[in-house]
Amino acid sequence: MCRFLRTYDVLGSLYEHSALDKHLAASVDTVNLAFFSFQFHYPQASQLARAQYLSALPLLNKALISPDSATSDSALLTVLLLDLCEKITNNNPRSTDTWMSNVNGALALVEMRNNKEFLKQPGLRLSVRLSINLLISCVAANTPVSPALTKLRNDPEPFLNKDDPKWKLSGLVVKYASLQGEIQAGCLFGSDVIARTSDLDREYISLAENMPLGWLYITTYLEEASEGVLDRHFDTYADHHITQTWNVLRIMRILLNDILPFSQFGYHDRYYRFHSEGNLCHCAAVHEIRRRYSEEQERF
Repeated sequence: MCRFLRTYDVLGSLYEHSALDKHLAASVDTVNLAFFSFQFHYPQASQLARAQYLSALPLLNKALISPDSATSDSALLTVLLLDLCEKITNNNPRSTDTWMSNVNGALALVEMRNNKEFLKQPGLRLSVRLSINLLISCVAANTPVSPALTKLRNDPEPFLNKDDPKWKLSGLVVKYASLQGEIQAGCLFGSDVIARTSDLDREYISLAENMPLGWLYITTYLEEASEGVLDRHFDTYADHHITQTWNVLRIMRILLNDILPFSQFGYHDRYYRFHSEGNLCHCAAVHEIRRRYSEEQERF
């Protein structure tokens, strides 16, 4: 799992000092089973993950009784791992309380922690991971960005590389979620929606056009059609992390274009043209994802 999700390699630093706490060990088993089920399409593992999830909860609740334990990296990482398991295995509507319960619990733990934790790499990375988890939950559940999320992003920002493309992208996703919140609340209409959406889309385009050299992908064109390759071309990326960032950027642009009033003059053609281009870009990345997936299966 850690090969796909860099944040969770902080497990290594926790292992170095002592054996994992019981609640963290249980959460690691839980998410490993959930990830195995997702990666290899094995439903029985998903059932085991749900059972392990229920076993981990009382262990976590016991740990949270102590203030020292509640504010530890171990407790925060446990909640983040259980949240990841919830996202992988929970097929209930994303607007339900369970979709947000773990990230809200993790947020409460962060509020109890000292800001000096940002000076330590594990604490910093876990706080950033939580902000991303909370942001993903907001977008998926179509809920507005809370002041708590804004604070969660602002507090560690002085300790981060603000030029990191993924951090920049997450800032644009915050803008998208805020825009959706204003529209849902009835604060924006008609031409204002078009103007705000178009302005934000241009920011996404600017990010894509100004990616660092190491983040650029290479497009390979084939002379003949090949199984698993659409339109005889595919893109190659430096790693899974960069592939994921590019695909999130494309998905967010598609979601932005979905906001545009369908009946507006000129936007009917733009809608279909953009979705066609966006889907082609996603398909061009499939070859790379399938290659890495095959490598993981071989390792397994």
